[in-house]
Amino acid sequence: MTTQRTESEIIFSDDFNGSGPVSSSKWDYNHWRADDNPAFYNGTNVRQSLPVVSDGVMRLRLDTYHDGNRDYPQYAPSFLGNEAISLQTFSLDNGPLAFEARMKSDQTQPGVVIGFFTFAGPRASHDEIDWELMSKRYNVAQTNPYHNEDLSEGHPKDHDLPGGQGIYHDYRIEWYKGVVIWKIDGTIVRTETSIVPEKPMNLHFNIWGAPSNWVGVGDPSLTATRDPSQNRVFYASVDSVQVERLAQSAGSVDSENLVGTSAGEHLFAGAGHDSLHGGGGDDVLDGDAGYNVATYMGRAENFALSMDAAQRAVIVEDRSDAEGTDVVVNMQELRFADQTIDLVPMIKAANADAADIGMIIDLYTSYLDRAPDAMGLYFWTSLLSDGVAIDDIAEQFFTAAEPGRFAGKSTAEIVDTAYREILGRAPDADGFAYWVDAVDSGRLNIEDIPLAFILSARSGTAGADGAELIEKAEIAAYFALEKGLSNAEGAKAVLDATDFAAAKALTDLYAADAAGENGQVVASILGIDAADYTLAA
Repeated sequence: MTTQRTESEIIFSDDFNGSGPVSSSKWDYNHWRADDNPAFYNGTNVRQSLPVVSDGVMRLRLDTYHDGNRDYPQYAPSFLGNEAISLQTFSLDNGPLAFEARMKSDQTQPGVVIGFFTFAGPRASHDEIDWELMSKRYNVAQTNPYHNEDLSEGHPKDHDLPGGQGIYHDYRIEWYKGVVIWKIDGTIVRTETSIVPEKPMNLHFNIWGAPSNWVGVGDPSLTATRDPSQNRVFYASVDSVQVERLAQSAGSVDSENLVGTSAGEHLFAGAGHDSLHGGGGDDVLDGDAGYNVATYMGRAENFALSMDAAQRAVIVEDRSDAEGTDVVVNMQELRFADQTIDLVPMIKAANADAADIGMIIDLYTSYLDRAPDAMGLYFWTSLLSDGVAIDDIAEQFFTAAEPGRFAGKSTAEIVDTAYREILGRAPDADGFAYWVDAVDSGRLNIEDIPLAFILSARSGTAGADGAELIEKAEIAAYFALEKGLSNAEGAKAVLDATDFAAAKALTDLYAADAAGENGQVVASILGIDAADYTLAA
């Protein structure tokens, strides 16, 4: 067994002390070219000088008038922006990196865009990891990764920004082989395992004016002008920036037991079947190949698990803070002091079609008359994604239903229950006769009646008949997917609530209880709209 250990190291930093332009030994900008000009983008020319330091911050400046327009009329009118590009290039060759900047916007004018990002060209096939503040959406910050893509592509997500863009926040990008993590003020807001840059990149800051017709970003109240007397000036402030080479322990091809320290670090197992224990601090645990287990000293009830949709990284938060908040990748099990959790179904569910998750939710609400427990939802969704037939799964739900819901009832009684519980109405005579005959004639198995009603309601042509099912699915998805709860009593109670608002409030109470003295492990998947799906014809 060979384990290589490297300690964390600050490899680039700037506190922007002093006055005048930022240091030309650290920073540059895109220089003007007549053809294929990198110093012009989205209607903004880049100022051909470095940003200025004032009062201990780098001030990025945007003007609505640019006097260079008279020399380059093809670009008139245009904004005059500002940028700083690190002379140093950063790669993953010697381990993972963290880029962190403390910055804010100095105005509320809609249409201004402030960027803190890494970038490697060419533009048509570039790599990039973004933080962007778009003042049109003042109370959010946007993340966006690119890998070998044109600038016109992108995968943006908005994140709530407490206090808005006008106060200082710490924006952090952690870049690993196979995963990117974004944090605001130390809190993880996004993980990305599908679109991960690989090229060596430079660090960028910029400020520019968005075209007024850019929906959701530009604004008609901010336009470039040809008249210098109409110039308006806007700023962004960057208090500090640093790039850290993160601590890392890397394994070999053997099966190993990697143990971290009390600080945050990256454990990379390599091939083999490995056990990883991060210890204290906020860690990234990557099992790489093989069957891998992440171990924790605490009881499962102290932890909250969460994932973003279409990703393969699981965030493991110790709510007692003893073992920090970890991101685990390429891991098949979590082993706590009192319980082992199989991560494979959860990861499969996070990458399943929304309709597959929605179908399993409908089975829970229709057959069992309750919201799903999170882990049960992920288990059955993973089976459906693996090719198990939905009617085979439905038979299991029929057998598991509470005594008296279906067992011992006649066909007519089960059809009546399906109308009232799934469609939310009394049966019409023709429909009732149709479904009873379908069973009596052998066209439909009796245990498939609720499933048949679900498929009909989700056909896209059911109209009001699908409304009851959709509302129950919205409640169930909030309970199991967004809050990650597995409280059996709560799963029944929220579905019995008078409306969605009441069910949501009740779910929030159960979630608070799970995080409090009556601790319970929760497992959330965020970003999946599984409630209002329609089955293809």
